[in-house]
Amino acid sequence: MSENGPRIRLLGSVESGPWERLRDTRFYLQDVVDDARDGLLSVGFLRGDDGATIADAFPYDLVIVPIAGALTFDIDDETVTARTGDLVYGPAGAHMQGRAVGRTEAAYVCFPPAWRTTHQATGAGPSAGEASATRPSGSALVRRFDDQPLERVADIDYFSTAVVDDPEFELSVRFEQVGRDVAGDHFFPYDEVHIVRDGTLAIDTDDETIRVRAGEVVHLPLRARARVRAEEEVSMVSVTYPPLWHIKVAAQ
Repeated sequence: MSENGPRIRLLGSVESGPWERLRDTRFYLQDVVDDARDGLLSVGFLRGDDGATIADAFPYDLVIVPIAGALTFDIDDETVTARTGDLVYGPAGAHMQGRAVGRTEAAYVCFPPAWRTTHQATGAGPSAGEASATRPSGSALVRRFDDQPLERVADIDYFSTAVVDDPEFELSVRFEQVGRDVAGDHFFPYDEVHIVRDGTLAIDTDDETIRVRAGEVVHLPLRARARVRAEEEVSMVSVTYPPLWHIKVAAQ
């Protein structure tokens, strides 16, 4: 935490390491934010060789956003593909069976922080029944950015749609498009992660200006203060905890 409040952190694109193999698969993980002292979310990167497969049921809510390559998932007897900037959401207990198409890189966000205390990456994953013992599980879902209609917000060049925004889920997810030079001062009563698809997002703090470019990720922890602006048109995926964050903002 800086002198001026919680530290806003640029995670870059897929960082240099270290990488940890996910059990006996050809997927590799790199945790970047994975400490409850850093915020309310875990954030990291996933890398998979072409054809790498995974089948698991995770005991926490998990968001995956490809930033290179693609991931296919078998969901409800249908094979669905997520490409760069699309969304994969796995609610706690959902069985996820996926495969990398080409060399694939992705950002992931999950709740709670320090997720290893819930699910060790080197151990056997829980069954869907075990994971959903305290909360009903749903199916994983894939949403393509280009298929979602974005709605204009207020009278500025800012468009957004809520892709996941349900109190049954632990995370809220939005697709957003921000016009060039649109800016706003923000105090964050929630944890938020931006995964930039296109353009450059600038975040001005008291200490520095952080620029987030396509394929990069930025973590804005609870109680952070910053001016957020688009240096050019930006499209991005935003993940927020807690769910229904807008109700909390309206109550401020």
